[in-house]
Amino acid sequence: MKKILVILLIVPLSLVTYISCDNSFLERAPLNEASDVTFYQTESDAVAATNAIYDVMQYGRMWKFEISVIGNRYNDDLGIIPRPTQFPSDFQATNGRRLSMWENLYIGINRANIALERIPPIEMDAGLKARLLGEAKFLRGFYYFTLGSFFEDVPLRLEPTTLENLEKAKSPKADVIEQARQDLLEASQVLPERSVQDPADLGRATKGAAIAMLGKLELYQENYSEAIQHFEAVVSSGEYMLDEEYAPQFLAGGDNTSESIFEVQHAVGGGGWDNSNEGSWMSGWNASTQPDAVNFGFGGTAQPNEAFVNAFEEGDLREEFIIVEDGEDFFGVPYEADRAATPYGLRKYVFPKQLEQQSADSEINFHIMRYADLLLMHAEALNAVNSGPTTEAYQSINAVRNRAGLADLPAGLSRQAFFDAIVQERRVELFLEAHRTWDLIRWGIAPEVLGETNGFVANRHERLPVPQTELDTNPLMEQHPAYQ
Repeated sequence: MKKILVILLIVPLSLVTYISCDNSFLERAPLNEASDVTFYQTESDAVAATNAIYDVMQYGRMWKFEISVIGNRYNDDLGIIPRPTQFPSDFQATNGRRLSMWENLYIGINRANIALERIPPIEMDAGLKARLLGEAKFLRGFYYFTLGSFFEDVPLRLEPTTLENLEKAKSPKADVIEQARQDLLEASQVLPERSVQDPADLGRATKGAAIAMLGKLELYQENYSEAIQHFEAVVSSGEYMLDEEYAPQFLAGGDNTSESIFEVQHAVGGGGWDNSNEGSWMSGWNASTQPDAVNFGFGGTAQPNEAFVNAFEEGDLREEFIIVEDGEDFFGVPYEADRAATPYGLRKYVFPKQLEQQSADSEINFHIMRYADLLLMHAEALNAVNSGPTTEAYQSINAVRNRAGLADLPAGLSRQAFFDAIVQERRVELFLEAHRTWDLIRWGIAPEVLGETNGFVANRHERLPVPQTELDTNPLMEQHPAYQ
């Protein structure tokens, strides 16, 4: 069955037309009208092949569910805690959701490999060809960075998958990250700045997105000086700025703002619970059921808990938007706290009924990286490399705090005190954006924060296990030592 799947993937039968700035529905080519022989002949074929690489981001077991679940719910912000079996039960090789994440990321990588091999011979506009190849490089680099961050050592595939090269051993994480670094660097050299994009291309990868992702990659490897260079290149470009207010970017019409660096583009009306659904599931999974307010929220166990609510400083405007308490307005009706596992509901990424076909199919984009995220990473890197905060580090974190209605941090903070402020700021600013769990892991404080609450085990749960199906079907594959 796995071999049949691979055959289907190496033939470009599921090419799509990527969402434009109006979030129009993704149009799919009929399966009986394209083949590996007749495709990759024209400029439109090249565009469709590149679009298909983006499509994977909207799959159900990617950012709109599984990656978001791990990043958002496997920590101390949502639901009733402690739940000490969370990591031991879900971070298992036999967990089918781990296999879905693994497979989907490799689907995206394989589509990028196909595009990078088959687009160059096509006779077409040279500028467009260069841009499309840059997008393919960006997405492959992004997917490999994600794989390396989540699974560490993984197979490094740089050519289309065939039956002949199906079995492949893992490469060290350092090699995987180096490939991601090279792909993102090459992409940054050919992709356009956001300001010169055609409006119809809004949401596609840009030069700024590639450089920002390079900065994040280096930060995750603790290469702080390199990370700072990339972050400051984005800051000095003038291409991005914080939105005037925090809330609108998570509401209707708030996609691809001046703060957006890269987002998963979503559109409504795409189908049910399979990968044909191009909408966001965030509304359904995070809203508690409220009569006449949302169609069917499933988030009774995923509502903000007391620990997260208490993390907000007095006067933080983000709390007013994110948190809803019993009796407060919730999309036109009073919120009923007894419908959720905690006393609190949330508004972020939640759409009222009139704005969506169903609450698991909303149009709000998922934020992979925002300018606020970049500023906080910039401050973190400066604090680390200088053994304490610099003026620029204060400027970056204070810009985020000031937008939330908070005062500047006090001057003269130690390296540890400033780091603690970054931990706090990322927790509240980036809530529900799938950063918290992985932040705790890369900072080395996950055992302390999550050990008793979610059962996080040090030297084991810092990465995901290789899925058991991969071990069973690929004789060259080995399980990570932490799971042996």
